[in-house]
Amino acid sequence: MAPSENRPRRTVFLVAFVIACAMVLLAPPSAMATPILTVDPTPLASGQLHVEINVSGAVDVYGYQFSVEYDPSVLAVADPFNPATEGTFFSSVYPDPGETFFFPGLDDGLGHITFIANTLVGPLAGVTGSGSLASIDFTRLSDDPTTVVAFLDEANGDGFVGSEVTSVPEPATMLLVATGSAFVMRRRARRRRHL
Repeated sequence: MAPSENRPRRTVFLVAFVIACAMVLLAPPSAMATPILTVDPTPLASGQLHVEINVSGAVDVYGYQFSVEYDPSVLAVADPFNPATEGTFFSSVYPDPGETFFFPGLDDGLGHITFIANTLVGPLAGVTGSGSLASIDFTRLSDDPTTVVAFLDEANGDGFVGSEVTSVPEPATMLLVATGSAFVMRRRARRRRHL
């Protein structure tokens, strides 16, 4: 086979290889709607403030973690060692003991409660819907107006985790597989030429 006859094959192979690499590198990540966190405060007569942190639009949630900010000059957490109590979002679907693991978070006393987390335990299906994630009781230190904010701090690892985890190869892995495949195909082509 003359070298000029092999040129169209190489061109077709190179174009196919470039297109495959571009598809892998430019493929959009799967989109998942982020659930919405809301805060529902209820003033109590004894100078306390009860706050429910609710979620809406949750789909297939297996675990979550979020943070809360408050004004420490107006509010103090009633129980700083266990700032939050578990809501009914998971327990309404899985009421048996041991089906969830709740971590009440850490209060730094400076207006931040971090690592409020909950997860299902074992091979359970994720929960979809709306409900209460946690509640926090505060003691009012003054009558000044204030707000309590619940949010997802990605730097802390806050977020929602679904029950179905799919492994997606890194683009570099796909590039390595494609390069290896190209090498094998080229080697086969050389062997055919020499036979």
